[in-house]
Amino acid sequence: NGFLCATGNITRGAVTLASGNLAGYDYDNSDVKHSLTGFVASTRNFQFWFRDPMGGGAAFNTSNAMSIAILP
Repeated sequence: NGFLCATGNITRGAVTLASGNLAGYDYDNSDVKHSLTGFVASTRNFQFWFRDPMGGGAAFNTSNAMSIAILP
């Protein structure tokens, strides 16, 4: 039932709906509450955590993770 790759300070993002086995999230850095200013010169990790009732077990799964370097 998935492997949690992104660890540490985990923050829940906005709920998104998938379509055709694809999910996406547009990150709006112009919104003050999503500002990356405090993370300049660091790396942020992102991963989808989603419900998967057909997968059995825990009824959730996780996507592959990705890392993004925040540059000045």
